[in-house]
Amino acid sequence: MNAFSAVKSCRAERLWHRFRSYKDGGVLVFAQVDPAAHTLEEDLDAALASNADGLEISLARHDGLDWRLGHGTQALVLEDILAKLGEATLLCLKLEDADLQDYAAIAAQLHDHGAAQQTILQVRLSARCPLAALVKEPFFHSVAVIIETPLEVLTTEPNMRQLHVPAHEVDFKSFEELNKALFITRAKQARLSVDVTKCAANFSVLDLQHARVIWQSLVDAGVTLIKAQNPDNLLKALGDWGLRPG
Repeated sequence: MNAFSAVKSCRAERLWHRFRSYKDGGVLVFAQVDPAAHTLEEDLDAALASNADGLEISLARHDGLDWRLGHGTQALVLEDILAKLGEATLLCLKLEDADLQDYAAIAAQLHDHGAAQQTILQVRLSARCPLAALVKEPFFHSVAVIIETPLEVLTTEPNMRQLHVPAHEVDFKSFEELNKALFITRAKQARLSVDVTKCAANFSVLDLQHARVIWQSLVDAGVTLIKAQNPDNLLKALGDWGLRPG
């Protein structure tokens, strides 16, 4: 390993451990890649070139093919994405309409490629992926996981309070709902992940100034993991507030 690779590897390792450690604090930013974009590979390269801590990639499976990002001839399989990822950036993987077997297969691929300590699986609880069965799966204990649920499940599911994962993600329509989610995650010492692309729609964000007000409110409330498409403005805002290096 040359010196440059060693530096990159150390950065990825630091970020992965930082994500898993609630006490490390700070705000982590993930750049979202839109699977419907017509310039998919260019968008992926741009996200990698940003100063974000990680990428969020949503994979889908069409016509019995492997899990892929995007459609048609420009679609990328997981191996393509991992090859581009390098060793300086985290990867958050979402699977559309997945069951436990799907998540287990992807986790096995990550281990095979030596990427398990650079990747986070975002698991959406559903009838195909129930919590009681999820916690018994070996893969659940071998990779870092974000649990995605409706707010009602996070706040009312009895077993959720005993579930220990690095982060939870919920969709919320008001700061009252956000504070309910944060009350639970703080008690569990887990990060709360917020998708500000959804947040912008939920709060009818009109312009950058309005967006910055929302972002600062999220950070002040205690959100420590934020995902955004084109995160440059978000990263600049966090830097202005002394929450990012440089």
